[in-house]
Amino acid sequence: MEKTPKKPKQVKKHVIFTFEDLFYIAKQRIVDHKLSFSTIEENTNISPELLALLFDDSNNIIKDISKLLTWLNYKYSYKELVFRVYGLEGNDNQLRIFRTIKPKCHCLYDIRTEKYYNFRTYPPKMQITELRKETILSEMKNVVEHFLENH
Repeated sequence: MEKTPKKPKQVKKHVIFTFEDLFYIAKQRIVDHKLSFSTIEENTNISPELLALLFDDSNNIIKDISKLLTWLNYKYSYKELVFRVYGLEGNDNQLRIFRTIKPKCHCLYDIRTEKYYNFRTYPPKMQITELRKETILSEMKNVVEHFLENH
Protein backbone atom coordinates (compact mmCIF):
# COMPACT_ATOMS: atom_id res chain seq x y z
CA MET A 1 0.00 0.00 0.00
CA GLU A 2 1.36 3.33 -1.10
CA LYS A 3 1.50 6.21 1.36
CA THR A 4 0.15 9.51 0.22
CA PRO A 5 2.66 12.29 0.62
CA LYS A 6 2.03 14.75 3.39
CA LYS A 7 1.07 18.26 2.47
CA PRO A 8 3.82 20.72 3.13
CA LYS A 9 3.23 22.96 6.11
CA GLN A 10 2.15 26.45 5.25
CA VAL A 11 4.64 28.86 6.69
CA LYS A 12 3.65 32.47 7.12
CA LYS A 13 6.24 34.68 5.54
CA HIS A 14 7.20 37.76 7.47
CA VAL A 15 8.38 40.56 5.29
CA ILE A 16 11.20 42.44 6.93
CA PHE A 17 11.46 46.18 6.40
CA THR A 18 14.09 48.75 7.15
CA PHE A 19 13.25 51.95 9.00
CA GLU A 20 13.64 53.76 5.68
CA ASP A 21 11.04 51.47 4.06
CA LEU A 22 8.54 52.09 6.85
CA PHE A 23 9.14 55.84 6.77
CA TYR A 24 8.53 55.84 3.01
CA ILE A 25 5.22 53.99 3.55
CA ALA A 26 4.22 56.50 6.24
CA LYS A 27 5.25 59.41 4.03
CA GLN A 28 3.13 58.05 1.17
CA ARG A 29 0.12 57.75 3.47
CA ILE A 30 0.58 61.37 4.57
CA VAL A 31 0.74 62.48 0.92
CA ASP A 32 -2.29 60.36 -0.05
CA HIS A 33 -4.38 61.96 2.71
CA LYS A 34 -3.03 65.46 1.98
CA LEU A 35 -2.01 66.01 5.60
CA SER A 36 -0.10 69.21 6.38
CA PHE A 37 2.73 69.52 8.88
CA SER A 38 0.44 71.62 11.10
CA THR A 39 -2.20 68.84 11.09
CA ILE A 40 0.45 66.26 11.99
CA GLU A 41 1.78 68.54 14.74
CA GLU A 42 -1.73 69.08 16.13
CA ASN A 43 -2.32 65.32 16.37
CA THR A 44 1.17 64.12 17.39
CA ASN A 45 2.96 67.09 19.02
CA ILE A 46 5.90 66.62 16.63
CA SER A 47 7.32 70.03 15.73
CA PRO A 48 6.97 71.20 12.12
CA GLU A 49 10.71 71.92 12.07
CA LEU A 50 11.52 68.27 12.81
CA LEU A 51 8.97 67.12 10.25
CA ALA A 52 10.52 69.42 7.65
CA LEU A 53 13.94 67.85 8.35
CA LEU A 54 12.58 64.30 8.16
CA PHE A 55 10.71 64.96 4.91
CA ASP A 56 13.56 66.84 3.23
CA ASP A 57 14.95 64.50 0.57
CA SER A 58 18.15 66.54 0.27
CA ASN A 59 19.48 65.22 3.58
CA ASN A 60 20.25 61.66 4.67
CA ILE A 61 18.62 61.66 8.11
CA ILE A 62 16.19 58.80 7.41
CA LYS A 63 18.84 56.74 5.56
CA ASP A 64 21.31 57.26 8.40
CA ILE A 65 18.76 56.28 11.08
CA SER A 66 17.92 53.23 8.99
CA LYS A 67 21.62 52.27 8.69
CA LEU A 68 22.10 52.64 12.44
CA LEU A 69 19.08 50.50 13.29
CA THR A 70 20.06 47.88 10.69
CA TRP A 71 23.57 47.76 12.17
CA LEU A 72 22.01 47.27 15.63
CA ASN A 73 20.08 44.37 14.08
CA TYR A 74 16.60 45.84 14.38
CA LYS A 75 14.08 44.33 12.01
CA TYR A 76 10.54 45.55 11.36
CA SER A 77 7.38 44.10 10.03
CA TYR A 78 4.14 45.99 10.04
CA LYS A 79 0.43 45.52 9.76
CA GLU A 80 -1.37 48.18 7.81
CA LEU A 81 -4.53 49.35 9.50
CA VAL A 82 -7.15 51.56 7.95
CA PHE A 83 -6.33 55.22 8.35
CA ARG A 84 -8.95 57.70 7.40
CA VAL A 85 -9.38 61.37 8.01
CA TYR A 86 -13.14 61.34 7.42
CA GLY A 87 -15.83 58.75 7.95
CA LEU A 88 -19.45 58.41 6.92
CA GLU A 89 -22.43 56.72 8.45
CA GLY A 90 -26.12 57.12 7.88
CA ASN A 91 -29.32 55.88 6.32
CA ASP A 92 -31.44 56.64 3.24
CA ASN A 93 -32.30 60.19 4.36
CA GLN A 94 -29.24 61.52 6.14
CA LEU A 95 -25.47 61.07 6.34
CA ARG A 96 -23.25 61.91 9.29
CA ILE A 97 -19.78 62.98 8.19
CA PHE A 98 -17.13 62.92 10.89
CA ARG A 99 -13.46 63.87 11.09
CA THR A 100 -11.29 61.33 12.92
CA ILE A 101 -8.26 63.55 13.51
CA LYS A 102 -7.97 66.87 15.32
CA PRO A 103 -9.88 69.09 15.15
CA LYS A 104 -12.50 66.36 15.56
CA CYS A 105 -15.90 67.43 14.33
CA HIS A 106 -18.98 66.25 12.49
CA CYS A 107 -21.89 67.55 10.49
CA LEU A 108 -25.04 66.12 8.97
CA TYR A 109 -26.05 66.00 5.32
CA ASP A 110 -29.70 65.70 4.31
CA ILE A 111 -29.83 63.64 1.11
CA ARG A 112 -33.32 64.86 0.11
CA THR A 113 -32.62 68.59 0.49
CA GLU A 114 -28.88 68.29 -0.29
CA LYS A 115 -28.03 70.59 2.64
CA TYR A 116 -25.33 70.43 5.30
CA TYR A 117 -26.18 71.38 8.86
CA ASN A 118 -25.38 70.91 12.55
CA PHE A 119 -21.60 71.34 12.34
CA ARG A 120 -20.08 70.55 15.76
CA THR A 121 -16.59 70.13 17.17
CA TYR A 122 -15.38 67.68 19.82
CA PRO A 123 -15.04 68.63 22.54
CA PRO A 124 -17.84 71.18 22.08
CA LYS A 125 -15.78 73.98 23.64
CA MET A 126 -13.03 73.63 21.02
CA GLN A 127 -12.71 76.85 19.05
CA ILE A 128 -11.69 76.81 15.40
CA THR A 129 -11.46 79.75 13.04
CA GLU A 130 -14.16 80.40 10.48
CA LEU A 131 -11.62 79.77 7.70
CA ARG A 132 -10.67 76.38 9.19
CA LYS A 133 -14.37 75.51 9.55
CA GLU A 134 -15.03 76.37 5.88
CA THR A 135 -12.00 74.32 4.80
CA ILE A 136 -13.19 71.31 6.79
CA LEU A 137 -16.75 71.67 5.44
CA SER A 138 -15.35 71.80 1.91
CA GLU A 139 -13.41 68.58 2.54
CA MET A 140 -16.55 66.98 4.01
CA LYS A 141 -18.52 67.97 0.91
CA ASN A 142 -15.88 66.27 -1.26
CA VAL A 143 -16.19 63.09 0.82
CA VAL A 144 -19.99 63.10 0.43
CA GLU A 145 -19.81 63.79 -3.32
CA HIS A 146 -17.34 60.95 -3.79
CA PHE A 147 -19.56 58.64 -1.73
CA LEU A 148 -22.73 59.55 -3.66
CA GLU A 149 -20.99 59.12 -7.03
CA ASN A 150 -19.90 55.60 -6.11
CA HIS A 151 -23.12 54.38 -4.48
